[in-house]
Amino acid sequence: MRESTVFSLERGATHYTSNLGYLELRKALSRYVRKQFGAAYNPEDEIRVTVGVSEALDIALRALINPGDEVLFHEPCYVSYGATIVFAHGVPMAVAVSRPCATRPPPAGPTNRGSSPHTASLPGWPHRSGR
Repeated sequence: MRESTVFSLERGATHYTSNLGYLELRKALSRYVRKQFGAAYNPEDEIRVTVGVSEALDIALRALINPGDEVLFHEPCYVSYGATIVFAHGVPMAVAVSRPCATRPPPAGPTNRGSSPHTASLPGWPHRSGR
């Protein structure tokens, strides 16, 4: 392994991969989504592959919310929800859920939280925070 590393360095064969994800993977995802759901996405510029949920959540929130938008999210939750909302210049609004809601969304109904037209909801079921 050491020899192949040195060989690659000497040849200048070092680079970062695209932060969009490998194109072949994005093409495969595009085919899958079209076949399974009938939705067409261009793998060149409409599909992004992330290394994990934190990166994906950050990208999605920065793309979808405006500064000052309220974002409802369930609590307990994934540890970075609140911070990621703040970093996207949103206003995190935790909504406590009870144990029965831990594996399915709570029944629809009125809430005193997030009554603004600038309110979004961050779905997150099933809940797997371990708390």
